[in-house]
Amino acid sequence: MSNTVLRVDSSPRGEDSLSRQLTAYIAEQLNQQQPVDIVHRDLSKTELPLVTYGHIGAYFTAPDQRSDEQKTLLGASDKLVQELKSAQQLIIGAPMYNFSVTASLKAWIDLICRVGETFKYGENGPQGLLKIERAFIVVAAGGTPIGSEIDFSSAYLKQVCRFIGIEEVHIINASASKRDPDTLIQQAKQQIDEIVFQTAEAVAV
Repeated sequence: MSNTVLRVDSSPRGEDSLSRQLTAYIAEQLNQQQPVDIVHRDLSKTELPLVTYGHIGAYFTAPDQRSDEQKTLLGASDKLVQELKSAQQLIIGAPMYNFSVTASLKAWIDLICRVGETFKYGENGPQGLLKIERAFIVVAAGGTPIGSEIDFSSAYLKQVCRFIGIEEVHIINASASKRDPDTLIQQAKQQIDEIVFQTAEAVAV
């Protein structure tokens, strides 16, 4: 079975994006550790529909009972969900906008949190269904301290990952990106190297 990494970028800044530089670096390090297939989902170049009442109705309709209209409505969601189901590792680039995630990333989350697909309801509440081994989440912020009471991004993204079944979630702290980006990138890369190296070392043992 191939080792597939799904890299999701949500910054609209293109090559100027620090979060994109770091998600690319994570993908490179993972590939050096063990050859991987990289699937890149660029949300700045993906037109995603906002979830409507029609989507909700289709989510809770058995696949073999969905109308043609419902199947068409779920087309984008089905594709995004399949990308997740095919991945063994997940990388998310999440610049912080107004203390939270970008609109495109929130739209992606709403489309991949699917009952019966990425989670189900059990006796003890929701249960994640994905088999993704771990997730790396790069949270880039100009001035909001990551993990502070005004950071509504990192804890939210960690909860979303666990909700769909990803237990090992690493937050890469890329705060203060406006003040000293070069130093920030080096510090973030050090975080990444430590995580990847420690995991490789643990597997070898």
